[in-house]
Amino acid sequence: MYRVCYTRYTIMLIMCKKISHKGKFTKRIYIMEKSAGIALEFKDLDTSKRTAVIRHSVYGSIDKVGDVAHPGMFTKSWQENKPKIYVNHNPNKVPGTANRMWDDNTSAFTEFKFGNWTYGNDVLEMASEGVFTGASFGYRTIKKDFGEVKGKRVRNLREVKHEETSLLNVEAAHPDAGLVSLIKSLDEITDEEITELLTWGDEHITSLKSYVQKIETYCRKATASDETIISLQNGLLEYKTIIQSFDTAITSIATKPSASDDTNEITNFLNSLNIEIWKKQSLSNSRS
Repeated sequence: MYRVCYTRYTIMLIMCKKISHKGKFTKRIYIMEKSAGIALEFKDLDTSKRTAVIRHSVYGSIDKVGDVAHPGMFTKSWQENKPKIYVNHNPNKVPGTANRMWDDNTSAFTEFKFGNWTYGNDVLEMASEGVFTGASFGYRTIKKDFGEVKGKRVRNLREVKHEETSLLNVEAAHPDAGLVSLIKSLDEITDEEITELLTWGDEHITSLKSYVQKIETYCRKATASDETIISLQNGLLEYKTIIQSFDTAITSIATKPSASDDTNEITNFLNSLNIEIWKKQSLSNSRS
């Protein structure tokens, strides 16, 4: 049987396979998930030893999709296997290997060694130049329970299988970071919701512009491989589209054009975010 659960990040498909063996009838396959991500904090970056320590999880706080990580949730997984090291959760982007993992009462950490191969060299250089902005981890939820914090439903992660730790150079302003859920048609968006969206944009576009400038500066002087540079430059195209569309929408509103023009510019901005419909999703419906 299949049970489908919707979240702001992924559609989780939990497959229960009926098997007949010694009285056992079901086997659950735990689906890969990605944490919402946190601001990157290198606890130690040693370019001579080609090692780094990053904090990949913070305990006790509610993330953007209503999950709360707890101390000890990685312990069993770490005893069994080391996680992979990826960039942006991409298994084809492997910059190195994990050395060790540990946690304290507030956070979990991964120490890894940059590989002595082309992409490992590229990522070591990018890390030194501040290209990466966040950290995250891929996992499978083994044990969880639900609670309520200030009237909002949260999912408490009690045990997870830690599959990978990722360095992120994807800005948090991107819709994939959980800005919106596609539950309302574009022509039904209210003035208040437009204001809220544009307020969100005003708060994030400045940092997005700064990030684009930083990456462009890095690409001009980098010694990284052509493949890595091209990948970074291609990634900036989407951000530039978002910035341009936002600036145009703000200008349109500020100059008080006709209603139709105003709607068109706002629609273009929404489309630049790769969404046609949007509204913040109720946390109580975001997890199963």
